[in-house]
Amino acid sequence: MRNLAPERRRLRWVSVLTYCALAALGEAAALKPALLFLRSLGGAPWQVPFGAVFAVLSAAVAVLAFVVVAAQRPRLVMNAALLGAAAIAVALRSVAPSPHRSPAREARSEPADAGLPVYPHLLAKPRAF
Repeated sequence: MRNLAPERRRLRWVSVLTYCALAALGEAAALKPALLFLRSLGGAPWQVPFGAVFAVLSAAVAVLAFVVVAAQRPRLVMNAALLGAAAIAVALRSVAPSPHRSPAREARSEPADAGLPVYPHLLAKPRAF
């Protein structure tokens, strides 16, 4: 009988590289809108359609890719979940409108030092001793 170990090892590497490429494609599709959405939560003037969905998809693709690649024998459910999450991310990115700056938030934005107390004695020149 033939030793199939090298062929299985080669097949495993091809499988790992395929899933890494798929995860990279899913992350590339979902990560930019997800990061803009998270930035807009902190007050940046961005309107991101489906931003929360992109954030969840980005996290799901990353976790599922790690689980599938790290498992010795990945289950069919894990493979299907990774394929589905990456496909949904790519499909949603292709139909979702582009993120854009919000004019309402830009009008409301204040200077960086607004509301902070001014301490003129700290701004004066330091004295030489």
